[in-house]
Amino acid sequence: MVSSVTSAIDQFGSVAFSGGGQKYAFKSLGDDGELVAAATGMKIRVLSVYASCNDTNELVNVYLEDGTTQIGAKFLAGALTTGSEHSFQMPPFVLPFSPTGWCETTSGAALDAEFSAALTGGKVEFMIVYHEVAG
Repeated sequence: MVSSVTSAIDQFGSVAFSGGGQKYAFKSLGDDGELVAAATGMKIRVLSVYASCNDTNELVNVYLEDGTTQIGAKFLAGALTTGSEHSFQMPPFVLPFSPTGWCETTSGAALDAEFSAALTGGKVEFMIVYHEVAG
């Protein structure tokens, strides 16, 4: 058992899971906005994302973007309320940790979130683990 676990860990190579340069961001947005500020000469590589929405009236598509270019898959956020008897709450959206990343911005660009519609009072809360890489 130990040798198979060691072998699986060895597949990650020199990836450091703690103290390896990963950075963390938490943002709460009611509309399109910046998640991670741009850094000169650096790309922002997204390693994991958690997003949840507390809006009770809207169901919106959300995606990550670099300027105006979509770089991540669209996902649904929010709750759709159709009356006192019917409502649907989306579960949190999660991209689990990937040491190679899910997507990245171009050099010197901020990481933004784009919404397909404005929320009506709620917010989408993002927790992001990212790495800045030379670009």
